[in-house]
Formats: sequence, C-alpha cells, structure tokens
Amino acid sequence: MVAVGPSVNVLRLLRRIFADPTLPVVLAAYGAWGAWRATRSYRSLPIVPAADGGHVAPLTAQQGGEGRRNGGVKGAAAPGATVSVVIPARDEAHNLGNLLSSLQAIAGDQERGFLDAVVVDDASTDGTGDLARRAQVPSLSVVRLEEADKPGGWVGKTNACQVGAAATAGEWLLFLDADVTLGPEAIAGSLAFAHAHRLDAFSMFLRQRCETLWERLLLPYAFQQFFAGVDPRRMRDPLSDEAVFNGQFILIRRAVYDAIGGHYLVRADVAEDVAIARVLKARGYRIDVGRGEALADVRMYRSFASIRRGFGKNAYAILADEPVRGIQVAAASTGAGMTLPLLGMAALASGRTRTALALAGAVSWATQAVLMRPWLRAFVVPNGDAFLHPVSALAFQVIGMESMVRSVGRLGVSWKGRRYIDVSTRGETPLHPQTPLPSSIHRRDG
Repeated sequence: MVAVGPSVNVLRLLRRIFADPTLPVVLAAYGAWGAWRATRSYRSLPIVPAADGGHVAPLTAQQGGEGRRNGGVKGAAAPGATVSVVIPARDEAHNLGNLLSSLQAIAGDQERGFLDAVVVDDASTDGTGDLARRAQVPSLSVVRLEEADKPGGWVGKTNACQVGAAATAGEWLLFLDADVTLGPEAIAGSLAFAHAHRLDAFSMFLRQRCETLWERLLLPYAFQQFFAGVDPRRMRDPLSDEAVFNGQFILIRRAVYDAIGGHYLVRADVAEDVAIARVLKARGYRIDVGRGEALADVRMYRSFASIRRGFGKNAYAILADEPVRGIQVAAASTGAGMTLPLLGMAALASGRTRTALALAGAVSWATQAVLMRPWLRAFVVPNGDAFLHPVSALAFQVIGMESMVRSVGRLGVSWKGRRYIDVSTRGETPLHPQTPLPSSIHRRDG
C-alpha cells in the first residue's frame, strides 16, 4: 500500500471544490458588468467647465423646477456671490502647503477668488496650525481646536467643519480637504456651474494624483468599484434617497447650510459627504455632483498603509450605513478579481476543463484591463498598469474583508488617531424641515 501524503489530499480536495467552474465564471461576468456600469455612471456626471469657457451641461431631472418640495431658502447663486473656504485639518502639514499656495495664487482675484478662508486645526500634533499661520494668504484665519473641544457624538471632521463655517462670512461655503490643490478657475467655475443650474449645493470629483505604485494600482480600481454601486438614475430621481457628494470639494449656500443645522444631522458620520448630500436631497434642495478634473486635483494617500486606513474607513462606513450597496460593491469587486482564481483552477484541472478555465481567466483578465483604461486616463496613470488589475483586486478585497469583519463584529474603525464604532446618524433623526435643532449649532465661536 502506498501512503498518501497530506499535500496530495489537499490537492484532491481543492480539485473537488473547484470542479465546477460555473460560479467563478458567473462572478467574473458580473464583475465585468459592474466595471462597465461604473464607467457609464462616472461618465454620466456633468463635466464642470471653467467659469468663462465651455458649455454648461443641461439640467438633470433632480435640478429642474422653480421650487423645492419642502420649501426652504429661495434663490440661487448670483454672479459675484462671495465664497468662504473652510479647511478642516488634522495632522495635515504634509498636504496643506499645496492647497494654501493655490489659494494664495487666486486670493487677490475678484473674479476667481474668495471672501475669506479658515483652517480649522483639529488638535494637530505635526505643526499644521503653525504652517497655516505662516502662509501668506490674504483673509486666511486659523482656528485651533483641542481634543476637549470635540463634543460627544461628533466626528472630528464634522465638528471642524461646523466651527469653520461659523468663523467665516461668505454667501457660499466651500469645504475643502487639506490634500486638494485648486486650479485658478476652481472656485469661479464651480460657482458659475451652481448659478447656471440654480443649485443649492454642489460637489465635484477631482483629478487624483497617483505617484507611487500602490496609488496607481489601488486608487483607480477603488473608484471604479465605488461607482459600480452608484445609480445615476436614482441619484437624479427626487423620490429616491440616493445621493453622492465628494467631501474633498463641497460648495453649499450658507443660508441652506444654516437651514439644515450645519453638520449637526451628520455629526457622527465618518462618510459625512454622502450623508449631507442625502440630508439636502431629502429636504428638497437642488443638489448635483460633477467632474472637475480640469479644475482641481488631490493626492489622497501616499502609501499602502494610508490607503488601507482610508479605504478601510470608507468601506466600514458603507457597510454600516448602506449594507445593500456594500454587498453590491463587494460582489462586483469579487467578480472583477476572478482572474487569478480562474487561472488557479486551470492549473488544478486537466483536459478540456483546464483549457476552458484558462480561456475564461484570460478573457476575464483582458476584459478588466480594457474596462480599467478609462479610469487610468482620468487618473493620469500609464495604460500598462491595467494589466496589473488582479493585484489591485486582491489588495482591495483584503481591505474590504477587514472592514466587513470590523463592521459585523462592531470593532470600530480608527481614523486620524481617533476610534469610532457608531459611524452613521442615518435613521436617528427624521429628515424633515421641522426637525427641532439646538439653537447653538447654527453659529459657533472659534
């Protein structure tokens, strides 16, 4: 009798498990469909032109009409309206310099500039506030917050945004992340777009700067998977609660911001950008989101560790707040990552099955590479990186699985040195215009 080693038993078990290729092939097809849908969703967003050039995209169904379902603040942006820039910043000394330089370049331009700006130094320990104070940006103030200044139940960023809004005076508020760099037409172009479409709030997706290998591998892929769960028709349907903003760049009329109580209704949301978009839409305000790659750019992360923390935080928030959408994105990501499993199954199979699996793996690889190219162009990443998508998918799935375990086990998520377990206010407060709000939240002293 010949003894059968454990490695042989494992091999037989794997062959039995992977004997039927139906599920991985179906998942690969679903992943390809999700990638195609993501590109279509992103391309459906209006491209924001410079303030003095190009055409303005037609109104969407969500934007049309003269009134709001729930009434509210009337009117829209007027030419020459003033803008206040609010920059929440916690340990952002490595990022903030580029943003302040871009603000300095347009500060004196009455057509392109802003009324005032504030950096809210949210208990930073890396000299963020000192850097901001040294910046030669006219009308820029710095507000320092200590840990004790964050009220219970608030996320650090939402509290910093609330405080920053109270420290400025413009008719419009522009919330910017510290890692953004503005082009000369960014403020004027977005304001002109909001005025032309009679919007109450507007957000833009910016060009992503990808400099390291991990940025190039994961950022385009992550955005593709994010938009696989976005339905433009539902976004533009006033009866749907689906809405999306990009927290890197949110422009909102102050009167509207005050009317909803500022960031109070989304105070505990780690993904506060999507949450505030839903609040505004639920209350009948006119909102939209567009593509501003030509107007501003951003460098979100600089290493795999920072990407893991950032996207892990976002995935945790989606799973906790929108489990159906989270499952949809997870399924699309799993399908998009079927190239390596299919090729691995081919290595374990034999005969025609091996040929079929190898062909399915090759088709999956080529299809995903083609579907990644629009995202690589948008992110200014070499086209050849598209063929590395199996690595992107694997790394992204590891991040997603970690977030899923944390969400199901209520282990919480760490961000900027703070730990959060409950990361959403959805369902906690009715989104009704008459919801009573504490009088102290509308304006706060810095």
